[in-house]
Amino acid sequence: PSRAPEEALRAKVKSEIRYRLRQVRKALPAEARAERSARIHERLFARPEWQRARCVLLFASMRAEVDTVAMERRARAEGKVVALSLIHI
Repeated sequence: PSRAPEEALRAKVKSEIRYRLRQVRKALPAEARAERSARIHERLFARPEWQRARCVLLFASMRAEVDTVAMERRARAEGKVVALSLIHI
C-alpha cells in the first residue's frame, strides 16, 4: 500500500505547527524575546558540554528566533571553532 497520503498529511501537519509557532514567536514583545534569549544563554554557557567543547555548531538566528549572536561571540572569545549551518532559500 502507498504511504503517499500519510506522508502528505504528516507534511501538512508539520507545516501548520511551524506556522503556528512562528506566529507565537512574532507575538512576543522584543523585551520578552531578549529576556528568553538571555536565559537560554545563561543555561547553555553553564553546561559542562559547552565548557568542554572545542567546536560548536550554531544556526544564524532570524527574525523572532532565539538570538545566537551572543553564543557565537562567546564561543569565539573562548577560542572555540564555530560552525554555522547553511540554508539555501
